[in-house]
Amino acid sequence: MEDTLKRYKIITMRHLFTLILIFTIHTIFAQKNLITTDNYYDFLKKSEGKPITTNWLRRTEVVPIIHDELEKYGFKDNYEYKLYKLENGQFIILEMYNQEFNFGFVYKTGHSSRPEVMHRTAKDEYSITHIDYLGKSSGYYQVDLPSNIYILNENCYWYQYENDKYEKNDFVNRDVIIEILKSDIQKILTKYKDLEQTLEETKWKQVIPNPKFSGFMFVDNWAKFIDGEKGIEKYIYETPMIVHKHKHG
Repeated sequence: MEDTLKRYKIITMRHLFTLILIFTIHTIFAQKNLITTDNYYDFLKKSEGKPITTNWLRRTEVVPIIHDELEKYGFKDNYEYKLYKLENGQFIILEMYNQEFNFGFVYKTGHSSRPEVMHRTAKDEYSITHIDYLGKSSGYYQVDLPSNIYILNENCYWYQYENDKYEKNDFVNRDVIIEILKSDIQKILTKYKDLEQTLEETKWKQVIPNPKFSGFMFVDNWAKFIDGEKGIEKYIYETPMIVHKHKHG
């Protein structure tokens, strides 16, 4: 009986060790294959046998993503394709403009035949087409953008697939590059807001407090998200739905 129990313990420990080993290897493998803004060019695939298509996010795809990120983090007064006047009197079209904090994005359209890491690291320059009085293009000229206008370069937002551009695969697919684009946008937004704090405020704003808990620290802190330093009393007695519940509760 004791021998049987001993063998059972040994087998169990071996199974446990094997499971731990498999989990560790899987974790290390997953970490090595995590695609980020810093390494995604390392995952560029070459066609070996089955053809691989490389595509880029277009302007019409990017603008809604920028808009969604602004809305997600509570930026108000956002305008698509905004005509913006520079200090030198020139006008440019911003793909997205936030009036609340006076900053915007331009999407530098067009891309090279193949993704290159230098597109990610090189300083972006912005040029616009010169149109003569007859409406004909007469070349490009460089525009010096102010510090509140940010360039997103189409060259950087490439993705690859074998059959369909929406397919899931283990390299830089469309979903992955959209997350990288969002990360780039968020880095810019952090210059104007604490994004983690904003998300926390958004969670609190979705909660309707019970007035009888007024005076509790967590409730008063919640109210500051809504009414600044006024506290919960202002919110309770000025919000119609809560006033009604307070009077008849």
